[in-house]
Amino acid sequence: MTWPIGRLRSRRLRRLAGTDSFFSKCDRLVEVDMDGLDVAAVRQLLDRQAIWDCMTSYARGMDRMDVECCKSAFHPDAWDDHGQVVMPGYENAEFGAEYHRLRHRYSQHFLTNHRCEITGDEAHTETYFYFVGCMAQEGQPAEVVGGRYVDRLERRDGQWKIADRLCLIEWGSSLAEVNFASRLVDGAEMEDKRSSRSRDDASYMRPLQIRRERKLIPLG
Repeated sequence: MTWPIGRLRSRRLRRLAGTDSFFSKCDRLVEVDMDGLDVAAVRQLLDRQAIWDCMTSYARGMDRMDVECCKSAFHPDAWDDHGQVVMPGYENAEFGAEYHRLRHRYSQHFLTNHRCEITGDEAHTETYFYFVGCMAQEGQPAEVVGGRYVDRLERRDGQWKIADRLCLIEWGSSLAEVNFASRLVDGAEMEDKRSSRSRDDASYMRPLQIRRERKLIPLG
């Protein structure tokens, strides 16, 4: 079976092309061969992307103090085992945001290696992470922690979310903190006020708005 690109035409493309003759040429010249399409493989790619989005929603929610974003990673009956802290996933989203707010001035969860095994409507994943947190009390070294999230996810009503999470913390260290807020370059603070631990953060801005006036710092 072949799908001529002309079948994918839209009113917007007609306006851009100016005439339907554009599409008749495409029908003759460009065809997409669907005979060899592995539908199961495409389905798995879509599932894996949805599962990865679930992982990043948790990390973003924690760092932006966005409890609803963090909750969106869990099914309502999910549980989260963080070793010293064990509670339902929804409660963890609220507890974690408050914990980081009180303990850290800034925090970032980084997700790295990710392995995903899908069987029907159930998936098991292993996601390496490391966490960096600047302590609430200035002058203290920043915390650096590494470990893995081991998750069991379920697809319910077409949505992949965490049903069980085990957080394995496997190492910890510290870093000397650079206080950008107090450093000045030609009278301008290096800290950017558009970064916020809330939904006021620039990443929520739709559409994104940036400054369009040239601004430089000395290179030497």
